[in-house]
Amino acid sequence: MKMQIGDEINGCIIFYIESNGLKGLMAANADIGGDDGVEFGLEQSNLTTCETLGKGAENTLLIINNYQEAPAANLCASLNLNGFKDWHLPSKEELNLLYINLHLKGMGCFSGNGYWSSSLSGMHDDYNVNEVWYQDFSDGKVYSGIYDKKNVRPIRAF
Repeated sequence: MKMQIGDEINGCIIFYIESNGLKGLMAANADIGGDDGVEFGLEQSNLTTCETLGKGAENTLLIINNYQEAPAANLCASLNLNGFKDWHLPSKEELNLLYINLHLKGMGCFSGNGYWSSSLSGMHDDYNVNEVWYQDFSDGKVYSGIYDKKNVRPIRAF
C-alpha cells in the first residue's frame, strides 16, 4: 500500500515522503515537554548545524554531544514512543514541512505557538549566545531566539 502525507502509522503521522514513496519523515501525534513549552537550553557555542531536509537527527546529536543539558534536544533523543527510539528535533526545513504539510491542512494537533528546530541561526551580538530557528505556527513566520519556551514536536525517519 502506498503511503501518503497525513497517513497515521503506529501513532505517528507522515509529513514527508521521498519521490520513491518508500522513505520519508513522520512526526509524533502530540507535542512533548508540557503545555508551557520547553527552553532550548543552549548557551554560547561555535556549533554549526544545517537547516536542510534530512539533517534534524544529525543536528540533534551534535547539540546533545556538546550540551548535555539541552532540554529540547534531549526530550526528543530520549523519547520512546510507540516502539520507536530514534526521535529528534526537526531541522528548520523539516519544521516548515510540518507546518505546510500537516498544520495548514488541519492535521497533527499543533498549537498556534512557536516550535523549536534543531538549526542554529548564529550568534546574537547583543547577548553573545547562539540562537535557534523556530517557527510560529499561528502565521508560519520563522524567527530566531533562545530564551523563551517553545513547543517541541519530535520527528523520525522511516
